[in-house]
Amino acid sequence: MHYISLDQALKNGKPTVVSFATPLLCESKLCGPVVDEEMLVLDKIGPKRANFIHVEEFPPGPDLRPDPHTLPSYWKKWGFVTEPWTIVIDRRGIIRARFEGPVAAQLIEDALKPLL
Repeated sequence: MHYISLDQALKNGKPTVVSFATPLLCESKLCGPVVDEEMLVLDKIGPKRANFIHVEEFPPGPDLRPDPHTLPSYWKKWGFVTEPWTIVIDRRGIIRARFEGPVAAQLIEDALKPLL
């Protein structure tokens, strides 16, 4: 789910599902399962109908290891204080659903279907 950037996705006229999660360093231990649930929806709906993106919370630093003590600037801009988050955005860039923590594929799909 790294085939398109979020800024590109918001301009291509398709709805977007984006998960902000860090499976390797997730404090809640829910990031991996949430990304897996998003992937189930990707497999069912496909990238031709909607964008599916995973944004890593802790991108690797110069030594190719994440620094869990440094949050990226978008974390504060999106108002996150917990993890993971899954956001469903319509084709005009308006957030239509926000899921904090665990979310099942069916909930993501239910939020996305009216936007297709």
